Amino acid sequence: MSLYLKLVGGSLGLSLALAYLFTPWAGALALRYGAAHAPRARDVHTKPVPRWGGIAIFLAFALTLLAVAAFVQFYLRRPLRPATLRAGGGLLAAGVLLTVIGAVDDRWEISAGKQLLAQLLAAAIVIPLGVKINFLTNPLQPGGLTYVGWLSVPLTVIWLIGVTNAMNWIDGIDGLAAGVGAIGSGTMALMAAQRGQPAVALLAAAGEAGVTAAGAVAGSEDAST
Repeated sequence: MSLYLKLVGGSLGLSLALAYLFTPWAGALALRYGAAHAPRARDVHTKPVPRWGGIAIFLAFALTLLAVAAFVQFYLRRPLRPATLRAGGGLLAAGVLLTVIGAVDDRWEISAGKQLLAQLLAAAIVIPLGVKINFLTNPLQPGGLTYVGWLSVPLTVIWLIGVTNAMNWIDGIDGLAAGVGAIGSGTMALMAAQRGQPAVALLAAAGEAGVTAAGAVAGSEDAST
């Protein structure tokens, strides 16, 4: 097995383990501070359902990326490219911002306008650090790519805000957002592995494992109640 595949497998395992450990803690924290969905007459659950599962997922994701980067940089003595470090740092910074905003919204409900401003700020963080959509696939030319030029920035902003809100809007059924996230991340990891993009594959693998473990733990807890 190549080193590349071992790293992907290691990131999967570490992210799974961390999310499995962090999810009960995040749930207990949410119940303690009132960030829970109280049962209604039409709900199946009879006890409050904690809402801070995203904290566990992001912590597992971020710590896995940092651990893998440190392993490659210092143990394997393979320096990471500056562009990769900048993009990774931007993603983590934007992730911290959105995770904090999401946690606050779960507890006190932030207006849609303020949430949109936070999402725009997250996009403003990652774009200068190299996270941009520079090419689009051409459906009329299999395998062909179209350079988008100056449209790169607005397309990236629309994509980031669109995906963020799409995940937020489907988060109404236990496990639905986690399931969709796991499928999407897993598919991206496989596609990146096929195209020889190790950094993207590691990012997606860490995210896929995190949402899978968090969703499994949350689902088992719901079943037990």
